[in-house]
Amino acid sequence: MAMLVIVYVTVFGVWSTRASGLAGTFERLAIMSPMVWTYTFLRRLEAGTPFMVAPRRVELSGEHGKRTFF
Repeated sequence: MAMLVIVYVTVFGVWSTRASGLAGTFERLAIMSPMVWTYTFLRRLEAGTPFMVAPRRVELSGEHGKRTFF
């Protein structure tokens, strides 16, 4: 996401020196894309998608008995 915003700001910076209407479009994209990402992220959390998933436990048996590794 951060790379995308950097690209938008760079394109805006280059095109703002010329008489073109596209510079404003990239300025708006640089502002709106983190907002859209945050909105979708928060909607997924609200829907119950876990923020972090715990790793599965793997049980290995050795000569010292059973050991549990995370």
